Amino acid sequence: MDNKICPECGTENEPQYPYCKNCGINLNAEAASPVTAEPQEQPHADNRNQQSGYGYNYNPYGAYNGGSIEGVPNEEVELFVGKKSYSIMPKFIKMEITRSKTSWCWPPAILGFFFGPLGAALWFFYRKMYRPAAILAAIGAVVDIIYAVLTMNYVDTYSEALFNSLDTATLADIIEAFGNIATSVPYILATALNNIATVATFVLTGLFGFSLYKNHCISKIKGFKLYSADPMYYRLGLTSLGGTSGGMLTLGIVIMLASSSISEFVTSIISLMF
Repeated sequence: MDNKICPECGTENEPQYPYCKNCGINLNAEAASPVTAEPQEQPHADNRNQQSGYGYNYNPYGAYNGGSIEGVPNEEVELFVGKKSYSIMPKFIKMEITRSKTSWCWPPAILGFFFGPLGAALWFFYRKMYRPAAILAAIGAVVDIIYAVLTMNYVDTYSEALFNSLDTATLADIIEAFGNIATSVPYILATALNNIATVATFVLTGLFGFSLYKNHCISKIKGFKLYSADPMYYRLGLTSLGGTSGGMLTLGIVIMLASSSISEFVTSIISLMF
C-alpha cells in the first residue's frame, strides 16, 4: 500500500496511520481541512480544568486524551514527557487531582542514595531540568571537596599503616589506624556531612522529583505555546523541546567524575600550603 501524504502539512505517513504523525489531522477524512478547536468542558475530578483549543488536532488514540494539567492538555504533556510517559503521566494526573506537590520519584532517589547529590543530578540532566541539575551538582561537588579536605591527613595515616603491615605481616597496625581515623573529630564531621547530604538528597528528590518535573513541563509548554510560530509543527516542537537528553546525561557523568579529580587537586594544594 502507498504511504499517505498529509494534505495539511505534506508529511508522509505509513498506511496504517489514521492520523498525521506531524499535525494530527485525520487522514481518512474525505476532505481534510485545518481544524480549529473550540474550548470545551472536559471531565475532571474538580471540574475546574478545561481542554483548551489551540487550533491543533490530537491523536484520539493517545492514552491521556482529554483532561488537562494546570490548563495544559494531557496529550501535550504526554508528548513533552516522551520516554516513560506511561508511568510518569499517572503521577502528574494524581498530583493535579489531589493538588499535591509530592509523589515518590525513584530514579533520582536511588541515584542520590548511592552517589549523593551528584548522582541525583544525573536524572535531572537526563530530563533536561538544568537548573536543579546544576544546583545538585554544585552541592555534590562542594560536599566532596569538604570531605576530601577533612579526611586527607587520615587517608595518609591509613595508607602508611597499610604499607607498614605488609612488612610486619600483622593486622595490628591497620586496626590501630582504623581506630584512630574513626575517632578523629574531622573524620566524624566529614562522615556526618556526607551522610546528611546523601539522606537529604534521597528524601527530597524522591518526594519532590516529579513535582519539579511537572512544573518544568508545564512552564516549558506554556512558554513554547506563546512563541511557536507555525501551528503545523507544534507537536514536533513539543517532542523536540521535551523528552530526554543522552548528551546531558553524559555531561552529568563527566561532572561527577571530574568532582573527584577536583577534590584531589584541592587537597594537594592545601597540603602544599600547610
